[in-house]
Amino acid sequence: MFEVLVYSGLAGTATCIGVLLVMYYRGFKRYTVYFISFAVGILLGASFLELMPEAIKYTPLYAHLTMLIGFLLFYLLENVVIFHSCSEADCKLHRLGWMSFFGLFLHSLIDGVAIGAGFEISHSLGTATALAVIFHKLPAGIITTSLLLKANFKRRATFFYSLMVALATPLGAVLTKSIAYRFTETTMGIMLALVAGSFIYIAAADLIPLTHDEHNILNIAQVFFGVAVILGVEMLFG
Repeated sequence: MFEVLVYSGLAGTATCIGVLLVMYYRGFKRYTVYFISFAVGILLGASFLELMPEAIKYTPLYAHLTMLIGFLLFYLLENVVIFHSCSEADCKLHRLGWMSFFGLFLHSLIDGVAIGAGFEISHSLGTATALAVIFHKLPAGIITTSLLLKANFKRRATFFYSLMVALATPLGAVLTKSIAYRFTETTMGIMLALVAGSFIYIAAADLIPLTHDEHNILNIAQVFFGVAVILGVEMLFG
């Protein structure tokens, strides 16, 4: 439980850092793309090198289908619940803010579930999953705060709701770890495949398009470095 608390707490802290950077340090924007590129590598590496092999081991018949379902569920979440619920021109700003908050809170809760489930299976899987969550929480914090400010939420309210999004990750992790001993191997495999699908969607649909704003070697290298970090975790703990 200690590792789950530490890593999920770091994920929540990363979200808070993203929140504070948007609110108090506008100059950080020009460096954001490098963090996002690194997060892409971490997410893809964790999905294909850690989560899916474990999911296939536990549920060989359903792992790939479940991964696809996880991908499609996050597609629906973003298009129905979060900020793609209507065109930007037609959305009322306050509704946009509330829908963004609830969607991102659910997203963070699922990230916590991923950490809790990962550590229940192995230290290597838990570490890789936690890194994937931590390094995409900084962009998540930036997105959350930017959307709430765009929706004309007051700065104090923006910080409060962004903090709730950050705390959802440790909450999901602790709850999952507390009851994970009741899960069957099939249940764990399905959970891992769903998380893999969600991670692949976040990387492909949300983050990779943002990396296209900067076309340089350093930006590209960050993606490969992220994958290399997951390989290093596998070699160190696997």
